[in-house]
Amino acid sequence: MTTREISRILSAMDYRTQLSTLAAQYASAMGVSEARVATRAMNDGSFFKRISSGGSCSVDVYLRLKQWFADHWPSDLEWPVGVDRPDVLPTAPAAEPCRARAGRRKSDTSHPEGRAA
Repeated sequence: MTTREISRILSAMDYRTQLSTLAAQYASAMGVSEARVATRAMNDGSFFKRISSGGSCSVDVYLRLKQWFADHWPSDLEWPVGVDRPDVLPTAPAAEPCRARAGRRKSDTSHPEGRAA
């Protein structure tokens, strides 16, 4: 298969198809049902059935699942063609620390109407 053919497959495969492909191939290789894989990966046995039926999931769930498959993928099983590995996806930046809001400070004991609290 050429690089061009692989690129075409990658661009045509949406996230539902990627997750379903991973689940089907992993389940087959491990000799378990897709529901069992969903229970192991998500603690939700109906997850892949919902995705295959047009359901959706958050980006965080998608990324977490892709990482789960990468971490548990059998070494003797080739990663599915058309499914990108988690390491090629962008990672979310670390959350910035909360900053204090402008305005009254905790030490300000004055009452909003000008009276002492």
